[in-house]
Parts: sequence; structure tokens; C-alpha cells
Amino acid sequence: MAALPSLLLDADASQSCRWIENFLHHHLFHEAAFLAERLPAFPEVEDGRVLELWAEALLSAGEHSRLRHQLQGLHCSRSLSPRVQYLLALACIRLEHYDEAEVALLAGNIDLLEKWRNGQLQPLEHVVEGAAGAYQLGRAAEGMGRKHLALECYAECLKQCPYMWGAFERFSWLSLCRQDSRPGQSCRDFVDAALNPSNKASTTLSGACVAVPGEDIVARGWTPRTPRKRRRSRSFEKRQKQNKDPGNVTSPSKMRAIFSPRKGPGSPSAPKALPTKLPQLPLADGSPSPGTKAAGCSTSDQVSSASAKEVMAVSVLKGVGEALHAVHRFHCQDALEILSKLPSHERDSAFCQDLAARCNFELQNYRDAAILYKRCSSLHKFHSSLGLECYSTTLWHLGDRLELGLLSREVLEWSRLRPQAWCVAGNCLSLEKDHEQAVRCFERAIQLNPKHAYARTLLGHELVALEKYDKAIQQYRSAIDVDPRHYGAWWGLGRVCQCQEDLVQAKYNFLRAVEINGSNQVLRTSLGMVLQALGEPQRALQLVNRAAESSHCRALALFQKACILSSQKQHLKAADELVQAKRLAPREPCIHVQMGRVQLGLGNVREALQHFTHAMDLCAASGDRQLIAAAEEELRNAMPDEARSARSLTSALSDAGE
Repeated sequence: MAALPSLLLDADASQSCRWIENFLHHHLFHEAAFLAERLPAFPEVEDGRVLELWAEALLSAGEHSRLRHQLQGLHCSRSLSPRVQYLLALACIRLEHYDEAEVALLAGNIDLLEKWRNGQLQPLEHVVEGAAGAYQLGRAAEGMGRKHLALECYAECLKQCPYMWGAFERFSWLSLCRQDSRPGQSCRDFVDAALNPSNKASTTLSGACVAVPGEDIVARGWTPRTPRKRRRSRSFEKRQKQNKDPGNVTSPSKMRAIFSPRKGPGSPSAPKALPTKLPQLPLADGSPSPGTKAAGCSTSDQVSSASAKEVMAVSVLKGVGEALHAVHRFHCQDALEILSKLPSHERDSAFCQDLAARCNFELQNYRDAAILYKRCSSLHKFHSSLGLECYSTTLWHLGDRLELGLLSREVLEWSRLRPQAWCVAGNCLSLEKDHEQAVRCFERAIQLNPKHAYARTLLGHELVALEKYDKAIQQYRSAIDVDPRHYGAWWGLGRVCQCQEDLVQAKYNFLRAVEINGSNQVLRTSLGMVLQALGEPQRALQLVNRAAESSHCRALALFQKACILSSQKQHLKAADELVQAKRLAPREPCIHVQMGRVQLGLGNVREALQHFTHAMDLCAASGDRQLIAAAEEELRNAMPDEARSARSLTSALSDAGE
């Protein structure tokens, strides 16, 4: 250790900077920060560059609080470079100090800050670090609940760099949250407008050219900065010319059986300059866009080799974008068709496999979803977008205790710091009817990520199972605050209101869920049940008729249709619907209770007694006390007067069982 000071004294400034960069390249962030703090002793070192290296090291080492504290102290006495402002904003966002991140991303300009907070979009032109800065400003605005400003930030980011996938994901989702969103707009038109870089001023990310496929580009551990006029030492300028690298662009309810839905490093190569204007891109299925030449036409006079590669890359990106936007709109069948037209290497990627599994999950094709999720989790177990929570809910619906138990053990071995892992564990315990322990697992998931809307919804379902309705409502509302389009939380709120006999509020919540995801027939059936209770049988019948045509929740829809027909004294039609529902769900006690009621309406007392008795047996196996009490009450009311006076209830049940 004693040799270190002498080494520092003997070395020149440029050599010391190269040491720091080497430390950053090899992820030795604490060593880089330690050395950077000692470089100001060299009079020939430019302090701004050292500050950037030091900030990069601290941010990479996860010392966000230290970086925020020291840079804010420096900011009071001197102006910071745009790069340092950007790094400060990143630290503030990770600490959830979103207002401070806004200040840093707008370079501390008070006038711009006031305009931005008043809803003006002019400050977007002055955000530090170009597209990357606009993306981070969008994250900050979203963190403060200003989703309309976040949407503008993501649009500006995509305008400058259509390869920012994280910005596109949020842009796609938030655009559907707007009241003035166009539901009739096709996914192709939406993605073409969002990702087509034609007529854009630049396709660069903060001044750095985007890498195209086939070029081996190795990042050096920091993102290039926007050009700035500043005096540099000759040695430093020479090294900068030799080691100029491009930057990285990284692509970043429960529903019980049928009646309770729940929902090694190499030398860098300089990238070729990309054209500022690109030709119209082909569509996801490979067909040319309107106004372009056919695929067989020569484009050598129009497009360089590098831009041709970029066209191909963005074409695939657009296809994935169309599929994602279709899923966001819950047009899952369309999304599956789009995915099937992608190149095989893209279809087999973790993201697309997870997207296909999610489509089947939303379509309630649980067996297909389970197969896809199992394949994806075995091949890409650590992929960030892997929907483990949806996979576990799929197994929950299928009642696969063995597979769900194995998955729970496996994901907890992968990482106990992933909220998805605790969602899997919670679903596993829920399937075993251990609701108290399931609640603890979902609470742990929320502790790890307070903005995990799905974990909050699952927690709400467990609290409903424990009849803790007030706490369940809090969780559902928190999930909606995080994600207003989380239809499972709206459904949960409606279900709680239905249990509390607040049918008007239940109708409102179910309507919101159906508006978000109109293709989910369980949501439509739940709305139909409330409309029936509110005395709107015709509207209810229209909803359940459509749901009965679907194969995803047909038993539930047939059951509800029978209830509506029975209330209108159409007992024969109701009996026919219940016979079909019984074939699909023979061990569902509610179906047998309703069949008993229909038989009573037809005057078949003995058949009614048999169905009520069978319902009681099924209720006893499931432990549903409410259904047991309802079936017993129906039995007492169905027994003839002479039977009630001459024989006990037990003997009557014995006769009915014969």
C-alpha cells in the first residue's frame, strides 16, 4: 500500500485516467472512485473529466446517495457538465427523488424547469444527453404521476432514437391510458408512427451512432457525451481520438376454477456513420410500406450498406413492437399472429417467447401458456421480462400443485430479491389454502418493489379470501394508482363491492375492467351478474351470450345465463344450459344448487333434493361454509310439508340419496 502514493506521483495525468478507465472497464468501481478522488492533485488534469469518471464509478458501484449528496454540494459552487448532470439525475431517479432528477436533466435552468412543470414542451429541446436524457425525464415525470408529460418525453426520445425499446414500451402503454387515445388505430399504424426513423433529424443516442447488426463494438464502461467546447491537454486529446467508442443501447385475477377470477474484450471498431434520413421501412410481415418500391427492386442508389442493415433491424423491431402493442391492447390473438411472422431467431428469443406465453395466459389457454412458460423459464431463467408471476398464476388455475411447488423452490434459489419469486411462492401457498402465509409472500414482493401492481392485486385476492375486505380494497386501489389499466385490480374492487352488496359501485368497477380488456369473457360475465341483480336482464343476457360462445370461460357463462333465464321463469331453457355447464364443471357445487332451484321451478321436487344433496357433499369437500348453508336452506325449503312434519331432515336426505 505504501507504493501507491509514489506511483501516483510518478505517473502523468493521462496514464492515471487510463487506469481509471481500465478499472471501470473491468467493473472495479470502488478502485476507480478511490483513484479518481486523488487525481485533482495533478495540476494538468482537467477537473471536469475526472469528475465524470468519479461519478461514473460511484453510480456503477451503487453509491447513489453519496453521489447525490456530493454532486449537489458541488452544484452550488460551480456548473456541472451535461454528462455529470445526467449521472446525477440517474442517482436521483434510483433514490426516487424525481423532482431533483428533473432539475439535473434540465441542467439546473430555473426558467426551463418552471415551463416544464407548467406543462410546456419547449424544455424537451434542452434536456441533457439527448434521447437518453429525454427517456430519464420521462421516468421522472412518470414517478411523480405526470403521465401526460412522461408520454411526451418518450415520444421525443423515440423521435431522436427509435431503438430505445424501454421508451417504446412505456410509450405504448401510456398512450392507451389517455382518454383521447384512438381505439380504432391499428397496431401497425401506431408502431409505424412511433418507430419509423424516416424524416427524423437524427437516429443517434446522445450524439453516439447506434450500432448496426454485424459490427463488433465494445463499450468502454461509459456512454459518450454530447460534444462540448472545452480545453483539453494534448495527451488527453490524442487518447480520446484513439479510443473513441460508441455508447451502449440496451434494450431493456387469480381466477379460481370458474367462479372466482384472479387475475473476452476485443479492440473496438469505429461505427459507420448512419444516414440522417432513412427510406420507408417494410412492415412486420415483410411487405413494403405504401409509397415504397417492391422487395425485388434495387435500392443500391438509395441506401448504403449500413443503412440497409439498419432497415432490416428496425423492421424486426417494428414487428416485435406491433406484437407488444397488441398485447397492451389485449388483442392477444392478433399478437400471436404477428409473432408467428417474425424470423425464427427472433421468435425464439426470451422476450418473444414470454410474450407468446402472456398472450395464451390472457386468452385463458392455460395449458398452452404453461408449456410456453416452462420452456421459456428453462432456457432463459434469468431474463428480466420473464413472467414468473403469470406462469405461477397459470399453474394455480390448472391446480398443478407439484409443478407450482417445484417452480416456487427453483425461483427462490435463483434470487430471493426478485419480487416475482415471492409472487410464485404466494401463489403456491394460496393453492394450498394457506392464505395467511400467502399474504406474507405477496407483502414481501411489494416490499421489494412497491410499484408491482400485480403483486398488490394478488395480495388483494388473498385478503378477500380471508374476508379482510377493507385491506383488500386498499391493495386494489394502490395497484390502480400504480397502473390505471390493471384490469385485475378493477375486477377485484368490483368483486368486493358485490360481496358487500354495493351493486352500483360493483357495476362501475366491472365496467372499467371491461373497457380495458373487452376480450376477457370472465369480466363480461361478472358484469352480467351485477346487471342481472340490478334488474337489467336483457343487457346481462347479451353479455353472457357472447361469453358462452367462447371456450375460455364457457362453464361460468352458461351458469350465469341459466340464472338469468331462471329469473325470467324460463326454467326449461335454464335446465339445458346447466346440463352443458355440468359437463364442463361436474364438481362445481354452485351448478348443482342452481339445478336444484330450476327443478323446483319445474315442479320436480325429488330431482331438486338430489341436486341440493350433491351440492352439500361437494361443499363439504371444499369447506365452503356459505354454500353449505345455502344448500341446506334450499333443502329445507324444497321438502314437502308432509315430509317435514313426518320425517327428520336426515331421513329426507337419505331418501333423496337413494
